[in-house]
Amino acid sequence: MRNQLYELNNVRTSFLAEVIRLGKTNDNKKTILVRRVTTIDNNKIVAQHLWLKETDNIFSNIELKAGIYIKFDATVQEYRKDNSSEVDYCLIDISDVSIVKVSDILL
Repeated sequence: MRNQLYELNNVRTSFLAEVIRLGKTNDNKKTILVRRVTTIDNNKIVAQHLWLKETDNIFSNIELKAGIYIKFDATVQEYRKDNSSEVDYCLIDISDVSIVKVSDILL
C-alpha cells in the first residue's frame, strides 16, 4: 500500500483520513494515528495507516478524537526506518487541517 506514497514522493497533496487515536512523542509533541489515508483528488487509498506529527500547533484549534475524519494538505517524504536501509514514507508540512462530516464523505 505504501507504494502509492512512493508515487507521490515530494508532492504536495490533499488527503482525507479517519482519526484512530492520539499520542505523544518523547518530546511531548502531539501525534495522531490515522487510517484509510486517501487522496482527495482521485479518492485513492495511499496508506492503510500513518502517524502524523504535529508541527506549529496545527491541531490545536481542532477537537480531535477517534472516529472523526480530517482533511489536510501535506507533502510526502521518503525516510529510512531506524537507521536501516528500509525506506518508508511519511507526511510532512501538514496544513489546512479541518474536520469533515461523515455525511460529506462518499465511502
